[in-house]
Amino acid sequence: MSQRWIIERGLIAGASIIFDVSDHILSEEFGFYAESYEESLSGLFEKGVISEELYGQIRGLGGFRNILIHRYTGIDPDLVFENFHRGLKVFPGFAREVLAWMEMA
Repeated sequence: MSQRWIIERGLIAGASIIFDVSDHILSEEFGFYAESYEESLSGLFEKGVISEELYGQIRGLGGFRNILIHRYTGIDPDLVFENFHRGLKVFPGFAREVLAWMEMA
């Protein structure tokens, strides 16, 4: 198995977890049902669950996830590499902010 394939699958799994958590929080706590991945992320920001800084860093994850899943335009290895490094910072940041919000809720 190639490292690239492993990284791509890891990014898909990480994105899926983020969107599942987002949808759960929005529906259970706010009665809001997002119609897209990006609406889930913007909903978390608008409801004060995640910061503006994190939202700016994570915005676009839905589109990238779709590229990985459906290979709409082929997968650019440089884009995968860039998002892998971004994910190393953003995914744990998402977890920290959601946990902090849960402690305050």
